Amino acid sequence: MQKEQKNNTTEIREEKEEQQFETVEPGVSTRELDRIRTEAHEKAKATRHTWRQKGFWIICKSCEFHHAAFVGSKNMIGEKEDGTPIFAILDKVS
Repeated sequence: MQKEQKNNTTEIREEKEEQQFETVEPGVSTRELDRIRTEAHEKAKATRHTWRQKGFWIICKSCEFHHAAFVGSKNMIGEKEDGTPIFAILDKVS
């Protein structure tokens, strides 16, 4: 009898913990989304990024989750072998 109560109490506690996490997408909780992001981040660290410049931003086109970096007035002129962008500073037009 006590064992059943412990199992029921544990199940109720687990359900409450799961309910605390907001559902972001239908069927996907914030906990699951965090897990997916962490996996994608680890995968991205091991992957060579393919950067493209759009205005003041460089955007990675090779990763599952889109990410970008603000580069301001720098101009991306190429990439190193490891995928690191090479920049040149734009001169002001007189």
